[in-house]
Amino acid sequence: RGEVVASTRTGREGTYVITELVAGEYTLAAGAPAYRPAALPVSVQAARETRQDIELAGGAVLRGVVRATGGRPVEDARVTLLDAAGNVVHT
Repeated sequence: RGEVVASTRTGREGTYVITELVAGEYTLAAGAPAYRPAALPVSVQAARETRQDIELAGGAVLRGVVRATGGRPVEDARVTLLDAAGNVVHT
């Protein structure tokens, strides 16, 4: 893991530009709501423009019903999703 060197947001067409980089090896990471995050290595060359597309796979959906004993649906229950390490992913 390294430090964040730069970040930006994509435009309407999904395009992005990160300028004023030093040549070197980086990890390009992208994420958006409803998509799985992705990361891949990218080599930036001095005095050249490097093009690197990255594809985000559609996220899965977890759906269910919270019920009380007896099967009655519970309104306004808080549902929280944790990862394997116990970190809150979504609430």
